[in-house]
Amino acid sequence: MKTKFIKTRSIKDIIISSSIILVGCILAILPHDTNANIGGFTLIIIGIILAFTLKSSHKHILSGEKFRIKQFLFPMEMKGAILSTIDSCPDNINLAKEGNAQSLRLYIYYNTQINKAYLQLFEYSDNQYEPCSKIYEYETTKIERLITSK
Repeated sequence: MKTKFIKTRSIKDIIISSSIILVGCILAILPHDTNANIGGFTLIIIGIILAFTLKSSHKHILSGEKFRIKQFLFPMEMKGAILSTIDSCPDNINLAKEGNAQSLRLYIYYNTQINKAYLQLFEYSDNQYEPCSKIYEYETTKIERLITSK
């Protein structure tokens, strides 16, 4: 994806990996059965792997602000309708046609604390998603229905 966002660690990711490491340390240190010690060391290794790989937040490259992501999948025949709706009033996108057809993918990066959201439509071609629209910036209050759906 060629956007202005990169994946980063969120507070939730850090809490998950550090709590798994902590439970693993407790199991490894306490005098228990050998199986509990092996389980503790296994949890420590899993926690360390998760600490390096788990990234669920998206950071705006230019501003450094963190955003959550929401995505919707649409069939290809909705491309024109979605592009015209994103440009004028994105809250009116017809989510009834949203489903498992992975031809179009609408990404919504949003942060309700700063009241900012970015929308971009991607099209599946050559085994990857390529952007087929520019990045649109809106206030989160204008796309509240999209953010709170599902």
